[in-house]
Amino acid sequence: MRIELDHLLWGVTDVEAGGRDIAAATGVEPVVGGPHPGFGTCNQLLSLGAQYLEVIGPDPEQSRDGTLGGVFEALTEPKLFAFALSCDDLGAAIASARAAGLEALDPIDMSRTRPDGVTLYWSILRFNHPDWGERFPFLIDWKDTPHPAASTPQGCSLMSLEAFDPEPDALRAVYEALQIKVPVSRAPRRGYLARIETPNGSVALP
Repeated sequence: MRIELDHLLWGVTDVEAGGRDIAAATGVEPVVGGPHPGFGTCNQLLSLGAQYLEVIGPDPEQSRDGTLGGVFEALTEPKLFAFALSCDDLGAAIASARAAGLEALDPIDMSRTRPDGVTLYWSILRFNHPDWGERFPFLIDWKDTPHPAASTPQGCSLMSLEAFDPEPDALRAVYEALQIKVPVSRAPRRGYLARIETPNGSVALP
């Protein structure tokens, strides 16, 4: 099983406004990705080198009731909401999660159509973590779909990513079981911090 950092999710209540904010901060304008049918979300993307940044929030063209779009719609401020990891064997990941006492949900097939008409297909695996909920990292299998980091605006690179938790040892143990190579530090509140090198200099996304 191979697991590698895939992308960061910058959660916002308005994707167009969030994209403008990221462009102003980094000097690189994200490109429109597209809607996620049935999930109530849409996105904009920019490359971070081997990874990418996803500005994600509610899709005004979809119902957000009971969807992830509704979760983003309820945010009180933009935040580094979660991160995703690429995985070449979701079945093995499910077994590792269960061995660590973490509930793995059923894999979900997803798709979105880019503005140029190209449809991307992938599968994700989420986990039911009692404390982190939707903000716990998830796994993604891109199958035969080209990785978005190669087709989105260039110029930025991810320098570091860190997670924070009031009980870091417990979170570290789960990360280790799933081969998530992201450091965890103690802090009063759960969250993440990414540092990105950009044409505008170093940018921190909490």
